[in-house]
Amino acid sequence: MARVFSLCNMQSTIGTYTRDHGTDITPIIQLIPQIIINFRRHNTIGLQRSMMLLWACAGVPLGAYNVTENFNIALQIQPQILTTLSLITWIQCYYYEDVSLISPGFPTHTVLDSQLL
Repeated sequence: MARVFSLCNMQSTIGTYTRDHGTDITPIIQLIPQIIINFRRHNTIGLQRSMMLLWACAGVPLGAYNVTENFNIALQIQPQILTTLSLITWIQCYYYEDVSLISPGFPTHTVLDSQLL
């Protein structure tokens, strides 16, 4: 029974914090499926790596603020999770772009190259 109360308390605290301070946990919920999709498709087409880097950078001051203000542990961990998942997605953008450029199925010659031969 105490565990259920603790979970409800945590969810209500996150909801109150989200409403009062404007922080949203939806980027975290969005990044987990995005990481899985990137891994399964082996590409990151349509995903901007600059946005992932900005999300990762935004997590640093948010995390410092939450820790210094001594918020709940859930709110102190949330920016670190956001930063970690954003950096994983950012690394995937670079990795899968580089892999797709050198993959065997990728055409390496152009029409101009074939005319020169």
